[in-house]
Amino acid sequence: MRNNNSLNGIYNQANDIGLAKKYLLIAINIFFIIVLVPSIFYNLFILADETNNHLFLALFEIILLLLSSYTLFHIIKYKKYIIPAYVDSFIMFMATIAVILTTEGDSYGYAFTIVLGITVYTLLNKKHATILYLFCSLITLFLAIFIFNTDFESLFNISIIIVLPGGILYAFNFSQQVLIEKLEGMSKIDPLTGLFNRKMYYEQLSKEIELSQKNNSSLTILIVDIDFFKKVNDTYGHHIGDEYLKYISNLFLSHIRPSDTLARWGGEEFSVILPNTHKEIAISIGESFIKLLENDIHDKVGKVTISIGMTSYQSEETYNDFFKRADEALYLSKKNGRNRCTYI
Repeated sequence: MRNNNSLNGIYNQANDIGLAKKYLLIAINIFFIIVLVPSIFYNLFILADETNNHLFLALFEIILLLLSSYTLFHIIKYKKYIIPAYVDSFIMFMATIAVILTTEGDSYGYAFTIVLGITVYTLLNKKHATILYLFCSLITLFLAIFIFNTDFESLFNISIIIVLPGGILYAFNFSQQVLIEKLEGMSKIDPLTGLFNRKMYYEQLSKEIELSQKNNSSLTILIVDIDFFKKVNDTYGHHIGDEYLKYISNLFLSHIRPSDTLARWGGEEFSVILPNTHKEIAISIGESFIKLLENDIHDKVGKVTISIGMTSYQSEETYNDFFKRADEALYLSKKNGRNRCTYI
Protein backbone atom coordinates (compact mmCIF):
# COMPACT_ATOMS: atom_id res chain seq x y z
CA MET A 1 0.00 0.00 0.00
CA ARG A 2 1.32 3.42 -0.93
CA ASN A 3 1.50 6.51 1.23
CA ASN A 4 0.01 9.57 -0.43
CA ASN A 5 2.14 12.65 0.21
CA SER A 6 -0.50 15.08 -1.04
CA LEU A 7 -3.10 13.73 1.36
CA ASN A 8 -0.62 13.85 4.22
CA GLY A 9 -0.05 17.49 3.36
CA ILE A 10 -3.78 18.18 3.45
CA TYR A 11 -4.13 16.45 6.82
CA ASN A 12 -1.26 18.55 8.15
CA GLN A 13 -2.88 21.74 6.84
CA ALA A 14 -6.18 20.82 8.52
CA ASN A 15 -4.36 20.08 11.77
CA ASP A 16 -2.47 23.37 11.50
CA ILE A 17 -5.74 25.29 11.14
CA GLY A 18 -7.15 23.67 14.30
CA LEU A 19 -3.89 24.23 16.19
CA ALA A 20 -3.77 27.87 15.11
CA LYS A 21 -7.30 28.46 16.41
CA LYS A 22 -6.37 26.84 19.73
CA TYR A 23 -3.34 29.09 20.25
CA LEU A 24 -5.28 32.13 19.06
CA LEU A 25 -8.00 31.49 21.65
CA ILE A 26 -5.40 31.03 24.39
CA ALA A 27 -3.65 34.25 23.35
CA ILE A 28 -6.92 36.21 23.24
CA ASN A 29 -7.93 35.13 26.74
CA ILE A 30 -4.49 35.80 28.19
CA PHE A 31 -4.67 39.25 26.58
CA PHE A 32 -8.13 39.84 28.10
CA ILE A 33 -6.88 38.87 31.56
CA ILE A 34 -3.74 41.04 31.30
CA VAL A 35 -5.81 44.06 30.25
CA LEU A 36 -8.75 43.54 32.62
CA VAL A 37 -6.88 42.95 35.90
CA PRO A 38 -5.10 46.36 36.07
CA SER A 39 -8.19 48.10 34.67
CA ILE A 40 -10.35 46.63 37.44
CA PHE A 41 -7.80 47.70 40.06
CA TYR A 42 -7.64 51.19 38.54
CA ASN A 43 -11.42 51.64 38.50
CA LEU A 44 -11.96 50.18 41.98
CA PHE A 45 -9.19 51.84 43.96
CA ILE A 46 -8.06 54.93 42.07
CA LEU A 47 -11.09 56.34 40.27
CA ALA A 48 -13.84 54.95 42.49
CA ASP A 49 -14.22 58.15 44.51
CA GLU A 50 -14.64 60.32 41.43
CA THR A 51 -17.86 58.80 40.07
CA ASN A 52 -20.03 55.75 40.53
CA ASN A 53 -19.62 55.00 36.83
CA HIS A 54 -16.19 53.59 37.54
CA LEU A 55 -17.64 51.14 40.07
CA PHE A 56 -20.14 49.89 37.50
CA LEU A 57 -17.36 49.63 34.93
CA ALA A 58 -15.22 47.66 37.38
CA LEU A 59 -18.11 45.28 38.06
CA PHE A 60 -18.62 44.84 34.33
CA GLU A 61 -14.91 44.12 33.87
CA ILE A 62 -14.97 41.56 36.70
CA ILE A 63 -17.72 39.67 34.86
CA LEU A 64 -15.65 39.70 31.66
CA LEU A 65 -12.58 38.57 33.62
CA LEU A 66 -14.47 35.61 35.08
CA LEU A 67 -15.77 34.66 31.63
CA SER A 68 -12.31 34.91 30.10
CA SER A 69 -10.69 32.91 32.93
CA TYR A 70 -13.28 30.16 32.59
CA THR A 71 -12.80 30.09 28.83
CA LEU A 72 -9.03 29.71 29.20
CA PHE A 73 -9.55 26.90 31.73
CA HIS A 74 -12.03 25.20 29.36
CA ILE A 75 -9.58 25.31 26.43
CA ILE A 76 -6.66 23.90 28.42
CA LYS A 77 -8.59 21.18 30.25
CA TYR A 78 -11.13 19.97 27.68
CA LYS A 79 -9.30 20.91 24.44
CA LYS A 80 -12.60 21.98 22.88
CA TYR A 81 -12.81 25.29 21.09
CA ILE A 82 -16.38 25.87 19.89
CA ILE A 83 -17.82 27.21 23.16
CA PRO A 84 -14.69 29.29 23.95
CA ALA A 85 -14.88 30.86 20.48
CA TYR A 86 -18.44 32.06 21.11
CA VAL A 87 -17.65 33.22 24.65
CA ASP A 88 -14.64 35.22 23.46
CA SER A 89 -16.70 36.77 20.67
CA PHE A 90 -19.34 37.78 23.23
CA ILE A 91 -16.65 39.26 25.50
CA MET A 92 -15.25 41.28 22.60
CA PHE A 93 -18.76 42.43 21.67
CA MET A 94 -19.44 43.65 25.23
CA ALA A 95 -15.99 45.25 25.42
CA THR A 96 -16.67 47.13 22.17
CA ILE A 97 -19.91 48.59 23.52
CA ALA A 98 -18.17 49.45 26.81
CA VAL A 99 -15.34 51.27 25.01
CA ILE A 100 -17.81 53.32 22.96
CA LEU A 101 -19.76 54.26 26.09
CA THR A 102 -16.73 55.14 28.20
CA THR A 103 -15.17 57.25 25.44
CA GLU A 104 -18.51 59.06 25.11
CA GLY A 105 -18.65 58.93 21.35
CA ASP A 106 -15.04 59.73 20.46
CA SER A 107 -14.13 58.38 17.03
CA TYR A 108 -11.36 56.08 18.29
CA GLY A 109 -13.94 54.29 20.43
CA TYR A 110 -15.92 53.37 17.32
CA ALA A 111 -12.72 52.14 15.69
CA PHE A 112 -12.76 49.32 18.26
CA THR A 113 -15.45 47.66 16.09
CA ILE A 114 -12.61 46.75 13.71
CA VAL A 115 -11.05 44.66 16.48
CA LEU A 116 -14.44 43.03 17.07
CA GLY A 117 -14.72 42.21 13.37
CA ILE A 118 -11.28 40.63 13.22
CA THR A 119 -12.09 38.55 16.31
CA VAL A 120 -15.51 37.22 15.30
CA TYR A 121 -14.60 36.50 11.67
CA THR A 122 -11.53 34.60 12.85
CA LEU A 123 -13.25 32.56 15.55
CA LEU A 124 -16.80 31.98 14.27
CA ASN A 125 -18.35 30.68 11.10
CA LYS A 126 -19.29 33.24 8.48
CA LYS A 127 -23.02 33.33 9.28
CA HIS A 128 -22.73 33.79 13.05
CA ALA A 129 -19.84 36.24 12.72
CA THR A 130 -21.85 38.39 10.31
CA ILE A 131 -24.93 38.37 12.56
CA LEU A 132 -22.91 39.44 15.62
CA TYR A 133 -20.99 42.10 13.69
CA LEU A 134 -24.17 43.57 12.17
CA PHE A 135 -25.87 43.57 15.57
CA CYS A 136 -22.95 45.43 17.12
CA SER A 137 -22.88 47.84 14.17
CA LEU A 138 -26.56 48.68 14.64
CA ILE A 139 -26.04 49.32 18.36
CA THR A 140 -23.00 51.46 17.54
CA LEU A 141 -24.98 53.59 15.08
CA PHE A 142 -27.85 53.85 17.57
CA LEU A 143 -25.49 55.17 20.24
CA ALA A 144 -23.90 57.61 17.81
CA ILE A 145 -27.24 59.02 16.60
CA PHE A 146 -29.51 58.96 19.65
CA ILE A 147 -27.16 59.03 22.66
CA PHE A 148 -24.19 61.13 21.55
CA ASN A 149 -26.01 63.24 18.91
CA THR A 150 -23.19 62.79 16.42
CA ASP A 151 -23.10 65.27 13.53
CA PHE A 152 -23.58 64.08 9.94
CA GLU A 153 -19.91 64.25 8.93
CA SER A 154 -18.76 62.26 11.96
CA LEU A 155 -21.61 59.79 11.46
CA PHE A 156 -20.46 59.26 7.87
CA ASN A 157 -16.91 58.56 9.06
CA ILE A 158 -18.19 56.13 11.68
CA SER A 159 -20.21 54.31 9.01
CA ILE A 160 -17.07 53.96 6.87
CA ILE A 161 -15.16 52.61 9.89
CA ILE A 162 -17.86 49.98 10.39
CA VAL A 163 -18.81 49.02 6.82
CA LEU A 164 -15.45 48.96 4.99
CA PRO A 165 -13.51 46.69 7.40
CA GLY A 166 -16.62 44.54 7.85
CA GLY A 167 -16.88 43.97 4.10
CA ILE A 168 -13.19 43.14 3.78
CA LEU A 169 -13.35 40.72 6.72
CA TYR A 170 -16.48 39.08 5.30
CA ALA A 171 -14.80 38.53 1.93
CA PHE A 172 -11.63 37.18 3.56
CA ASN A 173 -13.61 34.85 5.83
CA PHE A 174 -15.66 33.62 2.89
CA SER A 175 -12.56 32.72 0.86
CA GLN A 176 -10.99 31.06 3.92
CA GLN A 177 -14.11 28.99 4.57
CA VAL A 178 -14.23 27.87 0.92
CA LEU A 179 -10.59 26.78 1.21
CA ILE A 180 -11.23 24.86 4.44
CA GLU A 181 -14.26 23.09 2.94
CA LYS A 182 -12.18 22.20 -0.11
CA LEU A 183 -9.38 20.83 2.07
CA GLU A 184 -11.85 18.81 4.13
CA GLY A 185 -13.38 17.39 0.97
CA MET A 186 -9.99 16.55 -0.52
CA SER A 187 -8.90 14.86 2.71
CA LYS A 188 -11.66 12.28 2.19
CA ILE A 189 -11.07 11.59 -1.50
CA ASP A 190 -8.40 9.50 -3.18
CA PRO A 191 -6.85 11.95 -5.68
CA LEU A 192 -6.10 9.32 -8.33
CA THR A 193 -9.43 7.51 -8.60
CA GLY A 194 -11.84 10.02 -7.09
CA LEU A 195 -13.16 7.34 -4.73
CA PHE A 196 -13.41 7.67 -0.97
CA ASN A 197 -10.06 7.09 0.70
CA ARG A 198 -9.27 5.08 3.81
CA LYS A 199 -10.11 7.96 6.15
CA MET A 200 -13.60 8.35 4.71
CA TYR A 201 -14.00 4.57 4.59
CA TYR A 202 -13.40 4.39 8.35
CA GLU A 203 -16.00 7.09 8.96
CA GLN A 204 -18.61 5.48 6.73
CA LEU A 205 -18.05 1.98 8.09
CA SER A 206 -18.35 3.26 11.67
CA LYS A 207 -21.73 4.80 10.79
CA GLU A 208 -22.92 1.60 9.12
CA ILE A 209 -21.84 -0.48 12.13
CA GLU A 210 -23.87 1.80 14.42
CA LEU A 211 -26.91 1.47 12.15
CA SER A 212 -26.46 -2.30 12.00
CA GLN A 213 -26.38 -2.53 15.79
CA LYS A 214 -29.32 -0.17 16.20
CA ASN A 215 -31.56 -1.82 13.58
CA ASN A 216 -30.24 -5.35 14.03
CA SER A 217 -29.58 -5.44 10.29
CA SER A 218 -26.95 -7.27 8.27
CA LEU A 219 -23.75 -5.58 7.14
CA THR A 220 -21.10 -7.05 4.85
CA ILE A 221 -17.77 -5.76 3.55
CA LEU A 222 -15.73 -6.81 0.54
CA ILE A 223 -11.98 -6.37 0.09
CA VAL A 224 -11.03 -6.46 -3.58
CA ASP A 225 -7.44 -6.92 -4.74
CA ILE A 226 -6.25 -6.77 -8.36
CA ASP A 227 -4.32 -9.96 -9.13
CA PHE A 228 -0.66 -9.56 -10.16
CA PHE A 229 -0.98 -5.79 -10.42
CA LYS A 230 2.78 -5.40 -9.91
CA LYS A 231 3.21 -7.17 -13.24
CA VAL A 232 1.00 -4.54 -14.88
CA ASN A 233 3.21 -1.75 -13.52
CA ASP A 234 6.42 -3.56 -14.46
CA THR A 235 5.23 -4.38 -17.98
CA TYR A 236 3.39 -1.22 -19.02
CA GLY A 237 4.72 1.39 -16.60
CA HIS A 238 3.20 3.10 -13.58
CA HIS A 239 1.35 5.66 -15.69
CA ILE A 240 -0.60 2.87 -17.39
CA GLY A 241 -1.07 1.22 -13.99
CA ASP A 242 -2.58 4.43 -12.64
CA GLU A 243 -4.76 4.71 -15.73
CA TYR A 244 -6.04 1.19 -15.11
CA LEU A 245 -6.77 1.93 -11.45
CA LYS A 246 -9.00 4.80 -12.59
CA TYR A 247 -10.59 2.56 -15.20
CA ILE A 248 -11.39 -0.27 -12.81
CA SER A 249 -12.69 2.20 -10.22
CA ASN A 250 -15.29 3.40 -12.72
CA LEU A 251 -16.17 -0.22 -13.51
CA PHE A 252 -16.78 -0.94 -9.83
CA LEU A 253 -18.76 2.28 -9.38
CA SER A 254 -21.09 1.37 -12.21
CA HIS A 255 -21.66 -2.04 -10.66
CA ILE A 256 -22.56 -1.19 -7.05
CA ARG A 257 -25.90 -0.16 -5.58
CA PRO A 258 -26.70 3.42 -4.51
CA SER A 259 -26.61 2.34 -0.85
CA ASP A 260 -23.13 0.78 -1.14
CA THR A 261 -19.85 2.56 -0.42
CA LEU A 262 -16.76 1.98 -2.56
CA ALA A 263 -13.34 3.14 -1.38
CA ARG A 264 -9.76 2.74 -2.46
CA TRP A 265 -8.04 1.13 0.50
CA GLY A 266 -4.55 1.62 -0.87
CA GLY A 267 -2.40 0.54 -3.81
CA GLU A 268 -4.43 -1.96 -5.83
CA GLU A 269 -6.85 -2.76 -3.00
CA PHE A 270 -10.44 -1.56 -2.81
CA SER A 271 -13.19 -2.15 -0.29
CA VAL A 272 -16.96 -2.10 -0.58
CA ILE A 273 -19.44 -1.62 2.27
CA LEU A 274 -22.72 -3.45 1.68
CA PRO A 275 -25.41 -2.39 4.18
CA ASN A 276 -28.48 -4.58 4.68
CA THR A 277 -26.75 -7.41 2.84
CA HIS A 278 -26.63 -10.97 4.15
CA LYS A 279 -24.27 -13.77 3.14
CA GLU A 280 -26.05 -15.08 0.04
CA ILE A 281 -26.52 -11.66 -1.54
CA ALA A 282 -22.95 -10.66 -0.67
CA ILE A 283 -21.54 -13.77 -2.36
CA SER A 284 -23.70 -13.07 -5.41
CA ILE A 285 -22.35 -9.50 -5.58
CA GLY A 286 -18.77 -10.73 -5.16
CA GLU A 287 -19.16 -13.28 -7.95
CA SER A 288 -20.65 -10.62 -10.20
CA PHE A 289 -17.50 -8.54 -9.66
CA ILE A 290 -15.39 -11.55 -10.68
CA LYS A 291 -17.44 -12.06 -13.86
CA LEU A 292 -17.33 -8.35 -14.62
CA LEU A 293 -13.53 -8.50 -14.88
CA GLU A 294 -13.52 -11.88 -16.65
CA ASN A 295 -15.62 -10.38 -19.44
CA ASP A 296 -13.65 -7.13 -19.65
CA ILE A 297 -10.57 -6.55 -21.79
CA HIS A 298 -8.73 -3.27 -21.31
CA ASP A 299 -7.32 -1.78 -24.54
CA LYS A 300 -3.79 -1.48 -23.09
CA VAL A 301 -3.56 -3.89 -20.17
CA GLY A 302 -5.78 -6.62 -21.54
CA LYS A 303 -7.55 -9.08 -19.27
CA VAL A 304 -7.12 -8.68 -15.52
CA THR A 305 -8.60 -10.72 -12.68
CA ILE A 306 -9.41 -9.87 -9.07
CA SER A 307 -9.55 -11.69 -5.74
CA ILE A 308 -12.19 -10.88 -3.14
CA GLY A 309 -12.52 -11.53 0.58
CA MET A 310 -15.80 -10.87 2.36
CA THR A 311 -17.44 -11.21 5.73
CA SER A 312 -20.49 -10.01 7.64
CA TYR A 313 -20.56 -8.04 10.86
CA GLN A 314 -21.09 -10.01 14.05
CA SER A 315 -22.84 -8.41 16.99
CA GLU A 316 -20.63 -6.42 19.39
CA GLU A 317 -17.34 -7.28 17.63
CA THR A 318 -14.71 -4.61 17.18
CA TYR A 319 -14.04 -2.82 13.92
CA ASN A 320 -10.57 -4.40 13.76
CA ASP A 321 -11.92 -7.94 14.18
CA PHE A 322 -14.53 -7.27 11.49
CA PHE A 323 -12.02 -6.01 8.94
CA LYS A 324 -9.36 -8.58 9.87
CA ARG A 325 -11.76 -11.41 9.04
CA ALA A 326 -12.43 -9.94 5.58
CA ASP A 327 -8.67 -9.65 5.07
CA GLU A 328 -8.27 -13.33 6.02
CA ALA A 329 -10.93 -14.22 3.46
CA LEU A 330 -8.97 -12.29 0.81
CA TYR A 331 -5.82 -14.22 1.77
CA LEU A 332 -7.68 -17.50 1.21
CA SER A 333 -8.85 -16.34 -2.23
CA LYS A 334 -5.25 -15.65 -3.22
CA LYS A 335 -3.97 -18.86 -1.66
CA ASN A 336 -6.53 -20.94 -3.53
CA GLY A 337 -5.61 -19.65 -6.97
CA ARG A 338 -6.94 -16.07 -7.18
CA ASN A 339 -9.75 -14.93 -9.50
CA ARG A 340 -12.33 -15.94 -6.89
CA CYS A 341 -14.24 -14.66 -3.88
CA THR A 342 -14.18 -16.19 -0.41
CA TYR A 343 -16.66 -15.61 2.40
CA ILE A 344 -15.78 -16.19 6.05
